[in-house]
Amino acid sequence: MIYMLPSVIRQLKLAALAKGQPAYELAEEAIKEWLKSHQDEIRQGTAKISRGE
Repeated sequence: MIYMLPSVIRQLKLAALAKGQPAYELAEEAIKEWLKSHQDEIRQGTAKISRGE
């Protein structure tokens, strides 16, 4: 579960209606794209955590 501003939730719901998809699918797609585009940064951060930094 994540917290989002009410204005973001409204925009997400409107976009979902316009696309004919559930809001959770749009949110999941956006999160997956963000994670993919930040893979290197995430790996570096994970490595630091593993080393105890």
